[in-house]
Amino acid sequence: VGEAKYYLRSETNVELWRAELKRLIEAIKKRQAEGLDEIDSLMTLRALCREAMRIIPDLAYYFREKERVRRFEEATSGAIDVEARRLLANLIKEMMESDQL
Repeated sequence: VGEAKYYLRSETNVELWRAELKRLIEAIKKRQAEGLDEIDSLMTLRALCREAMRIIPDLAYYFREKERVRRFEEATSGAIDVEARRLLANLIKEMMESDQL
């Protein structure tokens, strides 16, 4: 989760990606409204979709990492009881003593 937090803090292109995707969606809608009955219209639509497909994975990764951090912070925000602390301490101790670490 530390990696994800660092990524979220350092990523500076999200707003640019969002604006570009919004622009592409508007261009796609405009192209569709004008009609797609000619090859030039279809090829332009294809190019717009390819551009969108280039941006979407970056946005999806960013928002997945953001959700991952949110879930982690939510899960760790409450206090743990004595039994849970003991269980975690024993688990860590066993991991440190293990040959597989």
